[in-house]
Amino acid sequence: MDIAIVGFGTVGKHLERLSVATGMCPVVYDKALGPRSRSAVNACGASFICVPTNQGSDGRLVLDDVRDVLEWLKTPIVVIRSTLPIGATRALSIEFNRPLVYVPEYIGETPWAPQRPEADFVVLGSPDFVAAREVLRLLQSMLGPEPVYRIVEPEYAELAKLMENSFLALKVTFANEMAGTASAFELDYEAVRELWLLDGRMGRSHTIVTEEGGFAGKCLPKDLHNLICQAEDASYRADLLIEVERSNRRFRSA
Repeated sequence: MDIAIVGFGTVGKHLERLSVATGMCPVVYDKALGPRSRSAVNACGASFICVPTNQGSDGRLVLDDVRDVLEWLKTPIVVIRSTLPIGATRALSIEFNRPLVYVPEYIGETPWAPQRPEADFVVLGSPDFVAAREVLRLLQSMLGPEPVYRIVEPEYAELAKLMENSFLALKVTFANEMAGTASAFELDYEAVRELWLLDGRMGRSHTIVTEEGGFAGKCLPKDLHNLICQAEDASYRADLLIEVERSNRRFRSA
């Protein structure tokens, strides 16, 4: 099946590398790259939306770029890889009267991020089981039999993605707090860290404390804050996440 990639940032470039490695020749469309043919995109059997969902003034993820693409996109299969707030896949499916499948990405921005982030698992969230099965077959042709594939209701996939980034934000914040504690006792955090990480349950990722302190980037801050806001919308105050955000501001300004 011919595929199109709409949005050519970190996620779009990863998908291009992945599809080329499996013998495909994807159509890439990004309005920032200059004039490209939307008709070439719509001639494909499937499209992957990889446009930004940045943080709005109210702290929630903004879906304007996703909606702009869905206004003209006509491919039979549409996969959204842009990070979505809870409830967005179902709402967009109704708004545009077509089945959408959300496949959250776990690619990472850092140079040491996994080279094949889908090697272990792939989550597919959709209100339409038939559409999800079609995307499953497409992804299996690209990724093979090794990953664990899970088809779920879209809200589960959306929350799981936000939950992952919020936990990583918590982990970075904890590491920074322990570095401050080690310093107070005139101990070397790196030496303590290596002893801590002898226990494999801890996991080495996101435990380095940078000179800048805390966390930044395109994903963790916005996804954490969006989850705080959406929890508040549901009448739940996520105090731990609120404290992670407050502590990160402290570390970033230190």
